[in-house]
Amino acid sequence: MDFVACLCKHDTLAQIPAGFGISVGTAHAYTTAVVRLRADRAPGLLKPLREHDPDHVLLDGTLR
Repeated sequence: MDFVACLCKHDTLAQIPAGFGISVGTAHAYTTAVVRLRADRAPGLLKPLREHDPDHVLLDGTLR
């Protein structure tokens, strides 16, 4: 969970390894894995659009 917190704080790939005592390559691999995992778990927009049939959709993703 600490690694995800670093990503949320927008730490660079040079800062992350220093905090965890890992190499830049390992930090890059962890970053890629975390981003892919979160993307796979993120809900798609198509299902809510079909369920709610909104008149319009705001750019922030809010259905109205």
